[in-house]
Amino acid sequence: MKPTIAMVAAFLFSAACIEGYPLGNMNCDTLGEFAQAVVQDKTEGGTAESETAMATLMAKGNKTDLTNMLEIIQVLWTWAKHMSPEGAKQSFAADCRAQR
Repeated sequence: MKPTIAMVAAFLFSAACIEGYPLGNMNCDTLGEFAQAVVQDKTEGGTAESETAMATLMAKGNKTDLTNMLEIIQVLWTWAKHMSPEGAKQSFAADCRAQR
């Protein structure tokens, strides 16, 4: 059985956050939706810098939310470059739930 991109991304994200990550104002579903939006923006020509700016605005000063979103951006721009928007949503939401 070949690993899917979503499985690989979930593993890498889990490895990057081995101790789990605290949730700020976002829940597992909203983290998945954020990952989906990042991939969608990326496919439409967005840059890592624009994604980081978006995360900063969305966090509204919440350092936990910002850290989680920046980790998602890093994974999607470095390791999981070819993930679909729906795959990103499912992977990151499932990874979050697994660490609860």
